[in-house]
Amino acid sequence: MFNWRWWVGGLAVLLLLFSAPPIIMMGMEIALSDKVRDHFEIDRIYVNSSQPGEVEILGNGAPIPLADVMLRNSLVRDGASAAVRTMDDYAQAIDRPSDKTAAYVREYRWKEQSIRVMDQFQPGSVTGDSRAQSPLRMTINGVDWSMDSLAEVRPAYLDENRYHGYFGMLLVREDSGERLVIVQRVDGVGFDFKPETLAWRMLYVAPNGDVTEERVSYGEWKDRPELADFVNQSSASPISVGYRSGILQVWPSLLFPLLYPIGSAGAGLLMLAVMAVSLPFRRSSSRKQAS
Repeated sequence: MFNWRWWVGGLAVLLLLFSAPPIIMMGMEIALSDKVRDHFEIDRIYVNSSQPGEVEILGNGAPIPLADVMLRNSLVRDGASAAVRTMDDYAQAIDRPSDKTAAYVREYRWKEQSIRVMDQFQPGSVTGDSRAQSPLRMTINGVDWSMDSLAEVRPAYLDENRYHGYFGMLLVREDSGERLVIVQRVDGVGFDFKPETLAWRMLYVAPNGDVTEERVSYGEWKDRPELADFVNQSSASPISVGYRSGILQVWPSLLFPLLYPIGSAGAGLLMLAVMAVSLPFRRSSSRKQAS
């Protein structure tokens, strides 16, 4: 005699087994995200968003001026350094052609600590689409922390667009106190969609001026999930990274994760529920037939 319950039960188990791996991975990503939020408060530092010298963080989606961080912008051309006071002045200065490279210098000051970042580019006919390849020369309190790895620089911009994908600064608060975290991508220019080639370094600046460096490659933060947050929130990466996998870093669609694995797992659970509800009626029917 055909027993539909066995077929439904078998299909339900197959759907649940098929759906379990991505659901478990998604659950682990959510749990690690909650763990980071429980121990760290991370704010991205945005600079020059409206005019040179402005520093802010985002609070509930609205910009909040950051009084603890001061910023100075300079442009070096033909051996002379001049402060950048307006966006228009900067645009006019870099539009003048020259056979010599120019240098843009951004200096942060935080709790009496000085962080200086510099790049070089070719002035003349600079547009929003212009790109330059330059190492980011960096000093902290006069000590050179530069690396030779190249970054792609957008010389028309003074805000976070200038180093997007290669550099960012965070203000991090945790149980041990507050510190600046400088995140720099160090694997060079370009990305061929092989995440395992990506690499970064973090420079941790304490309020007393102590600086420590940490280098990490893609996926090496399994025991330090906050490092993935540092990379993502600093925008020092061409892609968003996950804690143990990139399963939550893809754009959601009808196929994933709605139909699979959420829909398939829901269908399996529904089938098991139908079986569980039908069992008492089957037993009752069997007793009546026996009597």
